Amino acid sequence: MDASNKVPRSRDVYVTQAMLYGVRDELKSHIDAKIGGVNATLFGLKGEISGFKGQVSGVDAGLRGQISKVDASLRGEIGGLKGQISKVDASLKGEINGIKSEIHRLAILMEEQNARNIIVLDGLANLFERQERIEQR
Repeated sequence: MDASNKVPRSRDVYVTQAMLYGVRDELKSHIDAKIGGVNATLFGLKGEISGFKGQVSGVDAGLRGQISKVDASLRGEIGGLKGQISKVDASLKGEINGIKSEIHRLAILMEEQNARNIIVLDGLANLFERQERIEQR
């Protein structure tokens, strides 16, 4: 190879301060452009996150509304059931009181019958005694 076609090495190339500043400025510009792109991407992500938060808030509000409707409906149903239970309870208490009244009436009738039975038994006992006296005479 001849010396004129020789590729210069970095140690053989002279660099001026202006060239170094130019390279530095180019690198800074390149880095600033990349940072600008990253910042733009971050702002885009922030916008998407804000949109997502809005959607979540909308879904949350919708769910809260549905829960409130279901809650109100259940409270109404429970109130209706409580009313029906109170009605059945009152009816049962009335029936129980009627049954108690009949039991007391039957107890009185049994006591009255027992009293009559004693009278009849006394009468029969007197009749048998009389019959025995008559038979003995």
